[in-house]
Amino acid sequence: MEQESSRQGVRDLEPHLSYFVCFTPRSGSTLLCEALHNTGVAGHPEEYFNRLTGAYVGDPLWKQEENSVHGHEYFERVLAWGTTPNGVFALKVAASHLEVMDSTLRLMLPDNNGTLHERIAAAVPNAKYLLVTRRDKVKQAVSLVKAKQTGRWMARRSERPQKHRVAYNFHLIDSAVREILDEEAYWARYFARAGIMPHCIVYEDLVLDTPRALRGVMEYLNISLPRDFILPASRLSRQADEVSASWVQRYETAVQGRTKIRNLANIPLVLAHGALRETYVYPRAHQLGRALFGLATRRHSVSESLPPAI
Repeated sequence: MEQESSRQGVRDLEPHLSYFVCFTPRSGSTLLCEALHNTGVAGHPEEYFNRLTGAYVGDPLWKQEENSVHGHEYFERVLAWGTTPNGVFALKVAASHLEVMDSTLRLMLPDNNGTLHERIAAAVPNAKYLLVTRRDKVKQAVSLVKAKQTGRWMARRSERPQKHRVAYNFHLIDSAVREILDEEAYWARYFARAGIMPHCIVYEDLVLDTPRALRGVMEYLNISLPRDFILPASRLSRQADEVSASWVQRYETAVQGRTKIRNLANIPLVLAHGALRETYVYPRAHQLGRALFGLATRRHSVSESLPPAI
């Protein structure tokens, strides 16, 4: 009886607008989703298709129930959990979550043999896409490596600062940079194949002026904020610290040194290959020769214009 009541509630909350918050780890997506949730009219964007989130986002109702329902019923529950009373559904999704989501959609839509985007369009109405990104990929990677070591993916202002033992490792940070770039490339391919132009939110701009970034999202979604709406102060606190800054500096210094070594080691290979010589060596040698000739010509002209020595 309780289950039937829940399913009836799903039908009562049939959304008319949907959007996806697409993100890479440590890009500020939690801050954005907190702001969207606080509007009360922009859905409840959560990682409903991430089965590993319980350890660090707490145990909301949807987390308590996700393992007890599956397939079509689970998707209906997701629609209910993510939809605000005005009929706006929101979902926060990483590239790695799409496999879980797609397997659910394939069970729901067995006759739909199209692309993932086409299955999503058939399952939710008027889907729009946000993409949360970050300009400084090294800082993002450092944040990711630290979060994995500490197990703390967010910090609240009400919590006491905690000290954790963390260790710098160049290869782990370098791997994290590549992981982030690979995920962004995945989203770029997904949007290109689906013909989607997402609305981009940049972490650095979001942190600088969250209300302005939120207004931009609401305008893109064509959702009006209540006239008296004032965005509450975020409950999240900044996790970057002196350790983060030192790791960024150490990594960037190491990358510069390794790049110089790789470039020097690659010179014999470039010189040994005709096509590479024509592409990289001859044009630079020609450009250098012209520069040296121009410098010699200018020096000669200057020496001729000087008055004779007495």
